[in-house]
Amino acid sequence: MPLNSVNTNASAIIALQSLNKTNEQLAAVQNRVSTGLRVADAKTDGAAFAVAQGLRGDVKGYEAIGEQLSKAKGVMAVANDVSRSISETLASIRSVMIKLADDNVTGNQRTEYAADYTALKTEITNFINNASFGGSNLLNTTTAVNIISNLTGGSMTLTAFNLATDVSANLTAVTTATLARAMLTASGGLTTAEAYIGLTMASLGADTRALDNRISFIGLLSDSTEQGIGAIVDADLAKESAKLQSLQVRQQLGAQTLNIANQSPNVLLSLFRT
Repeated sequence: MPLNSVNTNASAIIALQSLNKTNEQLAAVQNRVSTGLRVADAKTDGAAFAVAQGLRGDVKGYEAIGEQLSKAKGVMAVANDVSRSISETLASIRSVMIKLADDNVTGNQRTEYAADYTALKTEITNFINNASFGGSNLLNTTTAVNIISNLTGGSMTLTAFNLATDVSANLTAVTTATLARAMLTASGGLTTAEAYIGLTMASLGADTRALDNRISFIGLLSDSTEQGIGAIVDADLAKESAKLQSLQVRQQLGAQTLNIANQSPNVLLSLFRT
């Protein structure tokens, strides 16, 4: 049997408890709506938050790897462009060398062709020395460049070439038609230099494809990890919107119920009216 008392209003207590619970739920939903997160901090869900934080660290790691690989792509782009320029210059040298190999080319004409040959050799030397990007030059050293490529510290290797030795050094002085013809033979210096630059371009092309594939793969890993984080911590805003409206109605009804319950003691006063 309910107790009619002005000291204890059981209905108001129950109504207040219900309203407080509704307000707590409403605050939680409003927080999820405003942040877009189901798990915004460790207080909400410690385990899920810890997992998400670990995955966020992985994403930062992928971003760092992507930056380093992008720098390496610049190194590769310069090396590819320069090696192509060297190849084209060697083609020009072959044209000049064929003219120098002709015994009928004499006097000033031979001098001019020889000067062209010397200028073209200088161009190649300058190409090799200036094929640098970010302090790395793959064309004037035998030391390969290692680029970090995964979160555990693994790396991929970009092959380096010493074209000063393999190309420039084979372009020896040509003072006679006989020396010019020797440069054009299968084992001659020019033919050897052309073979080396061909191998260089092939290797650079393979490394460039591998680098591009690695950059794409790191991008996919980063995107997948971001999606995984979202699945763990993101709020379903459609559901939260429905909950928000429902809780707002409950809040209004709870406030009205509490107001009614607070009026109950006044009813007892009517019992004492005359």
